[in-house]
Amino acid sequence: MNFLKSELELYEEYNKEFKADFIEINNGSRLVAGDIFVIYTTKYPIYGVIVSKTDDLNEAVYLTTEPFLASSTATRLKINHLVLTVILTHMKFYFDDEFSDKYCEFIKHVDVEEIVENYNILASEVYSGPRKEFFSLEAKKIEKLYELFFEKIVYDDSNEVCIEFPEELKRHEEILAADTDGVKGENYVGIIKGKSLIIYLDDSLLEKKVKVFYDGRELFNGVVHDHIKITNIDGLTKEEIEKNLKISEV
Repeated sequence: MNFLKSELELYEEYNKEFKADFIEINNGSRLVAGDIFVIYTTKYPIYGVIVSKTDDLNEAVYLTTEPFLASSTATRLKINHLVLTVILTHMKFYFDDEFSDKYCEFIKHVDVEEIVENYNILASEVYSGPRKEFFSLEAKKIEKLYELFFEKIVYDDSNEVCIEFPEELKRHEEILAADTDGVKGENYVGIIKGKSLIIYLDDSLLEKKVKVFYDGRELFNGVVHDHIKITNIDGLTKEEIEKNLKISEV
C-alpha cells in the first residue's frame, strides 16, 4: 500500500491540471467495436477502446497509461504509440461519429469479447485507498467528453414518464464515488441527475409500449413518447444500474 501511495503522489505531481481542449486532426477515423483509438488534447492523450456501437453512437472503455495504479486484474494492451502499453479500466464514455471523424485516431484492432469480459470483472471490483483516488482523478480527463455528449440531448419533461424506484430493491452497500454521470444499456442511454435517472430510449422504442425491469421486477408497462425519469435512485451504483435495468418492447 505504501508503494501505491507513492505512485499516487507522483501521479498527482504530474497531473495538477485536467482541463484541456481537444485537438482536431486531419486523419480522424470512423470506428468499430474492437478499435483502440486516441484523442489528442492540449495536455494529455485520451486512449480508449470501442466495446459497442449503435447507429452512430460509440461506447468506449477508457484506457489508462498508469500501470501500477490500474487494477492488478486489468488487461494490458501493447499499442507502441506515445506509450508502449495501455491498461483497461472500469470507466466508460460515449461520443458520436461526428466527433470521431474530427478527433479520434485509430491505433489497432483487438478482440472485443476479451475486452468486454475483462471490463465486467473490473466493473465489479471495489476500489479503495490510492486506487479509488486515482480513478476519481482519471475520470476528470473524460469529463468533457460527457459534457459534449449530453449537450446534444434536449431535456423536456412535457412527455415524461416518471417512476419511483422501490426502496426494497436497493442493496444499501458502500457507494463508490461516481466516475461519470452517464449509463448505457442495450437500448437506452441515461443521465444521472442528483437522485434521479433520466433515460432516453432508442428511436425504435419511442411511441411504443415497453416494459421496464430492474433485477427482474417490473417497474413500468406503457407507452413512452420521449423519456423516462426514475426517481429515488440514491444508493445505486452506475454498474448496478447498467447490469440490472432492462427495457423491452411489449
